[in-house]
Amino acid sequence: MHTNVFAEISENLPLHMTGLTTSLIQRSMKSTQQTVGAYEAKTKLAELLEKAASGQTITITRHNHPIARLVPAKTPDRADLNALFKQMDEIRVKSPLNPTGKPRLTIRDLIEEGRK
Repeated sequence: MHTNVFAEISENLPLHMTGLTTSLIQRSMKSTQQTVGAYEAKTKLAELLEKAASGQTITITRHNHPIARLVPAKTPDRADLNALFKQMDEIRVKSPLNPTGKPRLTIRDLIEEGRK
C-alpha cells in the first residue's frame, strides 16, 4: 500500500532526492502508527487512548496478526451535521409511512392494523 505512495512521489522528484524523500515519509508514518499485542493493549488501554486522541493510529495484534485498529475519532463539524439533518428530512418526506396528500398514520393505527 505504502509503496504506491512512494512510487508516485518518486516519479516527480530528481533521482538524487528519491531515497531521502522515501525515508522521511516512512519515518513520519512510523511516528503516527504503533503496533501492540492484545495483552499489552488491555493493560495499557488508557495510555493507548491518549495516544489515539493525540492523532496516532495503534494496530492491535494477536499472535502477530492485526485484529483491530485504534484510530483518532473525527468529530463532525457543523457543516457535516447540517448535511446529515438535511438528509434525514429528505428521508422523512419520502417515507411511505407518511406520504404527502394522505392521512398521517399514528403508532396506534399501526398497532390496530397489526391486530387484524
